[in-house]
Amino acid sequence: MISPRPLRLFAGLIAASAWLAPSSAAQACQDTNDTFWKNDVLTQDFVGTQSPSSVAIAICNTEAVGTSFRATPGAPPQYLKQVSVGFAHTADQTNFAARLSMEIYSGTITWSQTAGPIQSMGTKVFDQKADTGDEFVVTSTGINTFDVRQYNLVLDGDFVVAFRMLENISFPGCPDAIPGTPANFMTDSNNSCTPELNVFDEKFAGWIDPATWQFQFGSPICPQYFGGNFVIRACTTDAGSWTDLGNGLAGSFGIPNLSGSGPLTEGSLNPLVLSDTLPMSSTFVFLGLSSIYLPHKGGVIVPSIDFFFMNLKSNASGGWSLAAPWPGGLPSGLELFWQVWIPDPAAILGVSASNAVMSITP
Repeated sequence: MISPRPLRLFAGLIAASAWLAPSSAAQACQDTNDTFWKNDVLTQDFVGTQSPSSVAIAICNTEAVGTSFRATPGAPPQYLKQVSVGFAHTADQTNFAARLSMEIYSGTITWSQTAGPIQSMGTKVFDQKADTGDEFVVTSTGINTFDVRQYNLVLDGDFVVAFRMLENISFPGCPDAIPGTPANFMTDSNNSCTPELNVFDEKFAGWIDPATWQFQFGSPICPQYFGGNFVIRACTTDAGSWTDLGNGLAGSFGIPNLSGSGPLTEGSLNPLVLSDTLPMSSTFVFLGLSSIYLPHKGGVIVPSIDFFFMNLKSNASGGWSLAAPWPGGLPSGLELFWQVWIPDPAAILGVSASNAVMSITP
């Protein structure tokens, strides 16, 4: 018997529900099957601030801190679900706040071998403020946690999670590095920083390793200015995949383009996007649990016709975008085949077709 879940899945795409903005939550991963990433020595369920030596008081507005996570060779791509960052006050006061933006870098860092700036941070794949206009507000309660599933971030290999100080709300402006601010990013207060692990975007030097980089000819800034690894954590799960199978049939605007993206994990958004077709036209979507490659109207129907959805109207630009939280309970390795057909008088036999795409659940 064919499972009704794919049908509910597509109904959910058409209904497209609202998605909540990131908000503070528990700091451990919500799903026990997730991979939990951290480089600090605090326990996974740590609560508190470890003040005063845990606070990196010298971090200014516009500067950023981060930590490098190293993937196991051969591990599958990871879908980023949750991030956490420590923010604390030297006197353990809880009524201080800051505005942050998350940045994600993918690839192996090229560390300096001469105690100078980092040679390469890899590729910046996400900048929360620049890419979405969003930001996080943290409070001096210790570890602040945010759900980031709506950003659909899939990471392959090593990656860096960093947080840029947009505004230390309680202490406006950029303080001098010596007095600093009593509310700031939090470390694990281990009295040392592990080399080639933490990153700090210092406003004059750029990205540096605080365990080796020095102000002129002094000692490294860790532990001179703060004593420990940054408390930055992440939760990920294995991501699924999308593959373009081709086999489109040209119409008025060439071959209509169908694309899918997202990790295909429970609760994630996985947009299915159609473009390059007739504006304000009916479209017909085939969704199959297998492929049949059936010749039809001068083209090829790729999916088996297990589910057929009709009269989805294209917009004035000649396309549509469907997205809703992906359902749970689908088996790993499930293959779904998608293709859209459109009545079009310019097509060879009066109908055009998009390329087909295949999605595979992780």
